Amino acid sequence: MQNLLMKISLRTYAGVFLILTSIFIYFSYQKTANTTYLPQTQVVIDQALKGVQATRFDEEGNVIQILCMTSWQHRQGENQSELKNPHLTIYQPNGENWDIRAKEGLSTQTQIHGKIESLDLSNDVTVTRSSSQSQWALKTKQMLVQPQLSLATTKEDVFIEGQDSLIEAKGMRANLKEHTIQLLNDVKSHYVVPKA
Repeated sequence: MQNLLMKISLRTYAGVFLILTSIFIYFSYQKTANTTYLPQTQVVIDQALKGVQATRFDEEGNVIQILCMTSWQHRQGENQSELKNPHLTIYQPNGENWDIRAKEGLSTQTQIHGKIESLDLSNDVTVTRSSSQSQWALKTKQMLVQPQLSLATTKEDVFIEGQDSLIEAKGMRANLKEHTIQLLNDVKSHYVVPKA
């Protein structure tokens, strides 16, 4: 009888051991079969500058644009660079200049030392334009500026504050050379009573 109990308990232990081993192997295989190895991509910064000022001139040597920023950083193999606090001034022959500022931006250049093709500005974008006759400021969250095309666009909400008015709209397209702004959708205008 004691031999029989010992045989049963050995068989039971052996069976339980086999079942547990099978479960362990099954889950180990499932983990390795479903696990995909992704090598870490290493971001390599190949150029970084602080306190940058880039100036563009026309054929006669006149300043037409100045782009300043607190820092500029480029990653290897990319055609975009990160800008902190970009400030673009576009000079016009008639003295009516555009002043565009943001807290962050991405510049696109197909060649690292080539001309900037576009500036994707974000985070508190402000555009001001002043002339002898008027002054106003435009604010939005994001704006794409294409300096060589003299074009600035956004699909975001736009707020334009002038001397006696406030204009709200959804989306904007500005021709920086011709000094025209086209407000795209949901345009609302408010007259602000001048302070006495």
